Amino acid sequence: MLHAQVRQLSPRVTAAWATPTSGYGHVADEQPLPFLTADGLELTPRFGGEPGQPGTERAQLGLPYGVLDQAWPLRQRLFNWPRRRVNLYWRELFRTRTPADGRLLILDQLSFRSTPDGFEGASPILAFRRAISGGPDHLTVVDHLSFRTALRFARFAPVVVPLFDDWGVNQSDARWLDAPGISLVRQGVQCSAAGVSTVWAEVIPEFHVDAGQTVTRRYTYRWALP
Repeated sequence: MLHAQVRQLSPRVTAAWATPTSGYGHVADEQPLPFLTADGLELTPRFGGEPGQPGTERAQLGLPYGVLDQAWPLRQRLFNWPRRRVNLYWRELFRTRTPADGRLLILDQLSFRSTPDGFEGASPILAFRRAISGGPDHLTVVDHLSFRTALRFARFAPVVVPLFDDWGVNQSDARWLDAPGISLVRQGVQCSAAGVSTVWAEVIPEFHVDAGQTVTRRYTYRWALP
């Protein structure tokens, strides 16, 4: 896990996350969403540890992604060209960041850096900022995704959150993701070093944005401890 930040939310609860590697690392280096522990118990998925984890999808780690319904913008291709030549893992050396199927992963397309309360990233076509804050029984994630050029997506997922099966998306659950105004659906399962989790996502079909448009999403992890 690179560029990790740790917050002690209470004497019992700790949150940790890592600034994305900008596509230079393996999935085992990524932790863009908070890894929550309470009294040593893992409350949320942890992706670090085992590079060979089967079933670990880059699109499901906890950052927005989409599938373009257009050609890749030339500015993004030029931005990515020198970035494809160097990778921390030699086996990724020839992996293109602008695949023919149009799959756009925020993880790969931006250059990220840490901020005091999260991280931010930028590229010629979009910018992203994530702010994380919390307390003894909750932790809030606020994302701002700003588009610098008009883009058309066949589908776009601004929210992707893996959760263990003892979490839900309803207030009646002891541990739940509070996401007002966001329609979350199950998007399969994700394997991590801490076990198998369900991936919840907001998926928008035929998503078109204009240059200068910003998409903001806010959601809160809420839990009750015995």
